[in-house]
Amino acid sequence: MPKIHTAFRKRKEAGLPMVEEQMARKNMEVRYITPYAPMLNPAEYCFNLLRQQTEKQKPRSYKEMKNAIEKVVELLNQKDLPEYFRHCVEYFDEKEVKIILKDYH
Repeated sequence: MPKIHTAFRKRKEAGLPMVEEQMARKNMEVRYITPYAPMLNPAEYCFNLLRQQTEKQKPRSYKEMKNAIEKVVELLNQKDLPEYFRHCVEYFDEKEVKIILKDYH
């Protein structure tokens, strides 16, 4: 089954306007990203910290791994987690990404 936001012929056959047209009517800009975009997912930042910190501690047993994870959870509780969300929201502005919508037919 084709994805509706990329299935242009199917949208046309169904009498639906293109996504860009629908969004433009609502004064919204379409920005396409890759299917996997960790830079837009705050959970990825948490998991990355978890991975990095546990690798530093080099746990060799279940007990060591459990202790390493507990230390990272403590560290995460001290962090400004809303900052992870702000980073994701402001990602495009920070990179000054300018996307020009083109005819994708």
